[in-house]
Amino acid sequence: MEKLNKAQIDELISMEKNLDEKLIPELVKIYNEQLGQVAAEVSLILKNENYERLSELAHKLKSSAGNLGLLMPASICLEIEKRSKNKENLDYLREVEGLKKASEEGVVALKSYVDSKKG
Repeated sequence: MEKLNKAQIDELISMEKNLDEKLIPELVKIYNEQLGQVAAEVSLILKNENYERLSELAHKLKSSAGNLGLLMPASICLEIEKRSKNKENLDYLREVEGLKKASEEGVVALKSYVDSKKG
């Protein structure tokens, strides 16, 4: 699977140029904060069986990942969102660990791609 939606990222790069602002770093910062929130809350959410909250967090993070063109994290978030909404059995802690790893790799690929386009 491709790591990046390059068309989405190209659109962000274009928006940055038009706005003369550092949009992508700000979006990455927000994404990382949201990811941290999910990681910090997931154990308590599962302990309390608050699958609705998990679904909400996954939905929000999926949107942020999609806005950044991060395909794998968006896909993992979609899976967590759907499964938690239906209260399905899943190793959510493992999924969140996989999400963190995919996010780290995706952000590195994003930064590399953006640098190559701005070169």
